[in-house]
Parts: sequence; structure tokens; C-alpha cells
Amino acid sequence: MTGRGPARQAVTTDETSKLGFATGAILVSFLSLCLLATGAAAQYTVLGGGATSVPDEEALRSNVEAARWSAGPFRLQPWIGLRDVSYVRQQQSVSGSEAEDQLTVTVGAGLRAYSQLGPKVIWAAHLLPEYVWWQDDSAKDGLNGRYGMGFFGYANRLQFQVFHRLEEQQDFFSDEIQELTTTTTATSQVGAELKVVRGIHVYGSWERLEFEGDGDDSALFTLLDRTEDSWSAGIRLRSHRGWSLGVGVRHTEGEFDPAARDLSFEADSVTLDLGATLGRFDVTLRLEDADIEPRPGSTLEPRQQTFGNFDVAWKAGQRVSFEGYALRQRTFSIAETRSLIVRDEQGLRTEFSWNAWNLRLLVGQGGLESEVVGSAVDQSDDYDVYGATLGFRIRRLGAIQLNVIERQYDVGLLGGDRDVTSFGVSVQLGELAQRLSLGESSSLW
Repeated sequence: MTGRGPARQAVTTDETSKLGFATGAILVSFLSLCLLATGAAAQYTVLGGGATSVPDEEALRSNVEAARWSAGPFRLQPWIGLRDVSYVRQQQSVSGSEAEDQLTVTVGAGLRAYSQLGPKVIWAAHLLPEYVWWQDDSAKDGLNGRYGMGFFGYANRLQFQVFHRLEEQQDFFSDEIQELTTTTTATSQVGAELKVVRGIHVYGSWERLEFEGDGDDSALFTLLDRTEDSWSAGIRLRSHRGWSLGVGVRHTEGEFDPAARDLSFEADSVTLDLGATLGRFDVTLRLEDADIEPRPGSTLEPRQQTFGNFDVAWKAGQRVSFEGYALRQRTFSIAETRSLIVRDEQGLRTEFSWNAWNLRLLVGQGGLESEVVGSAVDQSDDYDVYGATLGFRIRRLGAIQLNVIERQYDVGLLGGDRDVTSFGVSVQLGELAQRLSLGESSSLW
């Protein structure tokens, strides 16, 4: 699929009014999210895809230095791991029939590579294949993985990134279809940030995101296959005191595959991002006020909506910390009577640590609101989410971690109440990993 040209450069009087309205809407939404926020860090998707910031230079160079092997100009870091062992219990499959409890295991092995291209540019790549096995569902078995390559520059005034990343991962398909399946997401980005004067930076980026479901698992998973292209530009203030504030604009074009549902759209947005460290508090805010319009032939309904998330973390002491969040994100629907689904969620995560033990607790609640097509009846869904992780470190050998998460839906968008429960076990190698030169980086690169 071919990307579109960049957004219009000229700004008319009407567009200026729209920007003013959008900025006001962002501020109102910010205050609303502040009142709602009491929760844990959460991953989310807003229109336009990922962040425009270049990866932190210190963190990336730390990954390079941690790589154990050398091969000429390259530094290599092998990886091997038991990524996931999960026991999944759910009440409904995509076919509408009662689903059985099942065991799934994911194992993998691969390699990360780095090279310093002069004093200012770092080349990074990773090849991390993994195999997914299911107890009684061979359609979900298969080879997944994470693959990517990028160039990252850190000059005195200019930072840039050029990368392509492919992720084939098993996860719940969507808020509407809470069933584990493999999805493929390919992300390409070209972006740069220029320091104009001390503390003032301008940035710009282009990003393409391609999403594909697993048709071998179920044809329903291919109904949302699409490509999204976005162009972003803005200004960011950075302080040596540990805070940053960015305001920008974004134009996004989404094109669905011919065999998928036609929910193609264009969106013009105003974006706001904030990060700050205030004593024992860490605050993160990311908002996008979007004006979404359907493209010719699309069944998508027009919508003006603010998406994003707000997170506040408080380290109460060496052993106790709390983190609150509020988020709003969008997904697309596979049902002919619906187009967009907007999810609002608020929650709280608490972490306790003592000696070799670590306990994390999560409690949250949210709601799903669907954008109906034509004269269809409005549908919504409320849910509660609970989670717990118990970890135990075995001295030099590493750590074992037990996980459980459950979502309880009051009135499912697909009809009827439903609960989705997942139990998991993961193994993390400690000093043994270092001795074997094995390990997992905490960053994408």
C-alpha cells in the first residue's frame, strides 16, 4: 500500500480556529484525566502511532557496552528465554462457542547487534525469533519473533532516528475480541529533533504502521488489516531540571486492506506531551485531540475525540511504591454494526518488595463505548480488571515470577457477561545469565 503526501503546509483561518478549539479540548481533557488518574503504567495506542522522541542516548550506549561478544566493529548480545508459560481461561471464542481452558508456551533465542558509526551515530539491530505452542489448538502454533534495524544519531544540536521494526507477537486481539492470537505489526519511522536554542527544540517525523492478523487462526482476525501513515511536527521545551513539554500537530491516513472492513480514515490532530520528575513523583502525560473523518467508501462515522494517557508514580519508600493511571484509546470493530471502539480505563498499581520477594497488585475499572454505523443501537461495556504478580529471587540463579490477570465484563459487546482469566509463569536468569552471556534488554533496541 502506498503512503500519502504530507499534510498541507498552509493554515487557513478556519484551521486556526480548529487548532484553538483542539488546544482547549486538550486542556479540558487534561484536567479530566488528572481527576480520574490513580493508576499503573499502561500501554496504549493513539492515532499516529508511536512517540516521536529519539531513544535516550545514555540508555542505548549502555546496551552497546553491555553486549558480551565482539566481532570486528560489531558488539553482539545473544538472548535465549522462556518468554511465557500461560494457562488461559475464557468463556467465549471468536466463533461464539464456549472456549476451553488451555496451556500455551513461548520460547525463543536470538541475537542483538550494535556498531558505532563514528562518534555520533549508533547502528542497532535485533533478530529474536520465538516459537509459540498451544496444548490443543495447532492453528495457533507457529514461529513468531521481533526483528528490527535502525540508525540513531546524537550530534550536538541534532538527534535523529531511521528504523524499521517487525513484531510478531501473541496477545489478546482487541478489547472486543479477548482471545489470544498472533498479530504482526511492522513499524517504520524517520524522525529528527533539532535544538534551536537552549531548552527549545523542534521535531518532525514520518511513521508507517502496518497491522495484520493471523488468517490461519481465524478469518475474523484479518478484518482489521490496515496501513496507517502519519506526519508529525512540533516544538518541545526541555529543562535541565528534569521536565519536558511538547506541543505539535499530526496528520494521519489509515487505509484498510481490500479484504478487510473498509474503515479507512483521515485525521488531523493537536498533540501534547509532558514528562516531569518532582521529588519522589514521576508524571507522564500524552494527549492527542483528533478530528477523524471517513475516506470515500468508508463505513467509519466522523468523530472528534481526545485520546491519550496520564500516569503518576510515587515512590513512598525503598520497599513501597504506587502508580496511578487514566487512559483513553481507540480500536476498530469487526462487527458490521460498529466502527470505532473507545476504551476509558483508570486504575492503581502497588508494588511491595522485601528481601527476595516482590509483589505487584493491580486494580482498575473501565468502559468500552462503540461508534455505531447508521441506525444501529448504541452498545457499551463496563469491566473490572484485577492483576497480581509474585516474584521470588533465587540468589544467583535468577527469579521465578507468577502472574494472574482477570477482566470481568458486565455486558459484553458480543452479547452476555464474560470473564477472561490468564495465569502465567516466567523465568528470569540472574548471574547465570551473565555467565552464559544470555539476557533480555529492557529497551526495544
